[in-house]
Parts: sequence; structure tokens; C-alpha cells
Amino acid sequence: MQDRLETLRNLAFTPDPAGSDLANATYLIDPNNLMSMVYPANGSDFAKTKATEIVTISNYDTASKRPISGTGFTITRPPGATVTPLITARSSLATVVLVNVTYTWNMLGGRPGSEQTETIIASGTKK
Repeated sequence: MQDRLETLRNLAFTPDPAGSDLANATYLIDPNNLMSMVYPANGSDFAKTKATEIVTISNYDTASKRPISGTGFTITRPPGATVTPLITARSSLATVVLVNVTYTWNMLGGRPGSEQTETIIASGTKK
């Protein structure tokens, strides 16, 4: 999860999807992009074959310190070395977003497991 989050955090971000990598869901699943969600976040067997990865990018309200419901988009990546992620489109992004990365999997005995992490990212120029 941390590998995926760091990859997303380091992408160019402007609210306009045409000028941004993070705000462009199509870019995030482009197989020509080596950081794409078509590929696992890292080379571990767990990331390749066991976990379903869900990345949700939502507008974030800095005044209320909460994500704005019904905004942004979600990308779901099923287990596999090279897969076709599913995009659930919502709306365009604002200047501050909340990025949530969740992994779900089945443990031994079929019990479900999950883990998540998130960060807030503001648009602008990286220095």
C-alpha cells in the first residue's frame, strides 16, 4: 500500500485532468505508463496474486477537514501481474484531494483481511 501511495503522491497534480497525472484516471490505468495500476504496486507475491487494490481520490474540504462525498473517482485493481483496472468515475477534482489506498484479500481459512492508508495532496508545483 505504501508503495502505491508514494507513487500517487509523486505524480503531477493540477485540478485539470489534461494537465495532471493524478487527476487523470485514464493515465492511471494506461499500460504504457510503468507506474500504472495495470501493474502491481511492487514485485511481492502478495501484491501480484492476492490483494484487490482500491484507490479512491476525492475532493477534500479543508474547512471541515473531510472528503467531499460523491466527488473524484475510484480505481479497483483485481489480483494479477497485469490486469485491467475498473474506473468508477464521479466528478472532476478540486485543488486539494484525499487519496485512499485500500487492500483487501482472503486469509487462510477464507477470512477476509483488509488494510488502508490515506494522505491529503494539494495541487501545485513540486520543488
